[in-house]
Amino acid sequence: KTTSPLAASLRPISATVGSAVWTGTHLLLWAASRGASYDPVTNRWSMLPRSPLRARSTPAVVWTGRSLVVWGGEIGTPVGTSKPPKFPLDGAAFTPEVK
Repeated sequence: KTTSPLAASLRPISATVGSAVWTGTHLLLWAASRGASYDPVTNRWSMLPRSPLRARSTPAVVWTGRSLVVWGGEIGTPVGTSKPPKFPLDGAAFTPEVK
């Protein structure tokens, strides 16, 4: 097998720590409050619909066979403070159009 580079990263989500899951045909990436789908056949990224969730890093993600479930994660500490991070107890399910 050979390897090849992925398409250029997505600027709206590239600066945050995210989570990913494989659907069997697409790689779904979730970072902050945005998601993206990567199609390795076409080497293209597409954005998922906007989320009602607050931006977060490292949420748990799972593929149900039909939907992407995003849960929990961490809402970071404001810069320059000693406040601890928050760990949201919410999530959402998204049904992306993967072709």
